[in-house]
Amino acid sequence: WTKLKLVHKKRGEEQRRRAEQQVWAARFMFERLAKLGSTNARSSSEVRESVITSIQQRFRRYRQDTIYDKRYPLTAGMVSRIQEAKLGKLVDFEMLAVRTDVA
Repeated sequence: WTKLKLVHKKRGEEQRRRAEQQVWAARFMFERLAKLGSTNARSSSEVRESVITSIQQRFRRYRQDTIYDKRYPLTAGMVSRIQEAKLGKLVDFEMLAVRTDVA
């Protein structure tokens, strides 16, 4: 009988603890859903602005890292080909063509 009493008491405590956990989980989920329901959705212009800002920040970080590693192709001392063409710099151009039946 002693063992039966202990087993019954243990099962009762487990059931009570499980019921308390379910009540706590229900309150937690209710609070979370209430908080989500009270927040306002952002407008499309706000979303667009945040996405653009995020992309710009990541690019700046990438650019700074590659400049620091001396792997960024356009630094302050370099001029792009389009800018060189606008300035009238002469460049050589070579084109290699292969016939389709040979390739």
